[in-house]
Amino acid sequence: AYAGCVVRALDTLPRTERVTWVTLVLVVAHGDVGAVRQCLAAHEGRLVEERYAAEAHLVAAVPAARLAAST
Repeated sequence: AYAGCVVRALDTLPRTERVTWVTLVLVVAHGDVGAVRQCLAAHEGRLVEERYAAEAHLVAAVPAARLAAST
């Protein structure tokens, strides 16, 4: 009876996929930021931080599996 209750309870819980993220630090020309955004979107990545000076300093996060598959 106990095992059945546990199984039913586990079936109702939300499931999530565990993702390992890789942090990338990129320094690019201002004109290349759009291309970087598109590339990140294509690989399920996201920008975490943006700083602009003479060049754009970007910190991005990409799922490790996507990064490994693209090399």
